[in-house]
Amino acid sequence: ALPDSDAAAWPGANSPMGGGRRSGPFHPYAWYRIVVQVGSTGTGPTAAERARLRLGLWLGKIDSAYEVYAGGLRLGGAGSLPPAPGIDYDRHGLYPIPSDRIDASGRLVIAIRAWKDTTTTPRMPAPTEGPFFIGPIDRLALRASTQELPQLVLAALFVMVGLYHLQLFRRRPDLREYMWFALLSIGFGLYTLCRTQWKYATGLSFTAMKEAEHLMLYVFAAGLVEFLWPFLSRPIPRALRVYQAVNLAAGAVVAWPGLSLNLRLLSWWEYGALVLGVLSVAEVVRAAWRGHPEGRTISLGLVALIAGYTNDIALERGWLLTPPLIPFGFAAFLFSMAVS
Repeated sequence: ALPDSDAAAWPGANSPMGGGRRSGPFHPYAWYRIVVQVGSTGTGPTAAERARLRLGLWLGKIDSAYEVYAGGLRLGGAGSLPPAPGIDYDRHGLYPIPSDRIDASGRLVIAIRAWKDTTTTPRMPAPTEGPFFIGPIDRLALRASTQELPQLVLAALFVMVGLYHLQLFRRRPDLREYMWFALLSIGFGLYTLCRTQWKYATGLSFTAMKEAEHLMLYVFAAGLVEFLWPFLSRPIPRALRVYQAVNLAAGAVVAWPGLSLNLRLLSWWEYGALVLGVLSVAEVVRAAWRGHPEGRTISLGLVALIAGYTNDIALERGWLLTPPLIPFGFAAFLFSMAVS
């Protein structure tokens, strides 16, 4: 962490690298360093200018726990490293950088000491997803406080729409599509909340929140089949019945305490979800082609939903560096259902 430590021979790393990477040898610890030049090279800001800058550091998700240093001074971290390890790889961190950590030439060394638990997917501890910025801390704090407001609003909207459709189902119990869509919408509202930093306001433990998040994935996959095919006046094929049963069984497994099985099963769920996306789009396109009114109405919304979670799977695997889009995909799907 010391700013005068020689890191010239260290290999470079592309970060963030996603949470689903499994290649390479296993390393329980890793250091990451980056040198930031504040002001012009060689001159640097004066002491008064350094104090006026009020720099801050905004870090996203780092697997599985970390400590962060600026100019050799420990700023904080997330989770806890051995000998008392504790994982918390979803928590963002915003840290003020003391002005005296910037040397006279304007050189500032940011260092991260990361530790990886054996249960998580990547082969070495690393930044995986989210914001990684340095700048005036007041601007960073404003961005951090407003960045996920749209997701919070959408989560509340999804739950309200779900409750509304439960009321429609109570009045028309013969239309079971209302019930399944209501449950999907409420579940997706809770899932959207679990994918944001707002979840930490619940006061629940990190493990409990992640188990709930993973469980909702399996229930959502089974529920989408149960809703979509009858909604399009189509019988559910036997293969999809098996797919539903496997998802519900996997959901019972991931509900078991601990995250080891959850993280090992996640990639298989992702592959299954991609196949389900292709089958769902094909079914809706076929229904629209045959003149089914609901097929035409929800086709674009369903495509947006599938595209949203496909983007998030690629993001989790480290193939893309885009923002999470699945809440907005479900919002498009919800709008198409409202039209229907």
